[in-house]
Amino acid sequence: MFDSVIIQVIIPTLAALGSGLAGWLFGRRKREADAKAAEIGNLDRIVEMWQGTAERFKQTADELMEQNNRISEEVRNLRCENRKLIEDVKRLNTMVEGLKCENKALLRRLNEIKKMQQSHETN
Repeated sequence: MFDSVIIQVIIPTLAALGSGLAGWLFGRRKREADAKAAEIGNLDRIVEMWQGTAERFKQTADELMEQNNRISEEVRNLRCENRKLIEDVKRLNTMVEGLKCENKALLRRLNEIKKMQQSHETN
């Protein structure tokens, strides 16, 4: 009787427990492997996202540097033009002052001529 109980109850029970334990152990390993694979996949996507962000940032930085270089060149050109214009204004101001002096002298001379003319007409 004990042999039949062992054969009919205990062996199938032990087999079921053994297969359940083996399934649980292998299933746990599989779940851990799947979790690690999912984590690695997530990390890969995060790395790709950050690489894309870094590439866009580099492109933006390069564009800003290029724009900055163009602006710097334009500022240099404007400064050069400004120096030339300042020199022209100084030169023209000097000419205007000279012409003012000459004009005053001519006006004095004209007034003298008018006075001389008037004095001849009255004589």
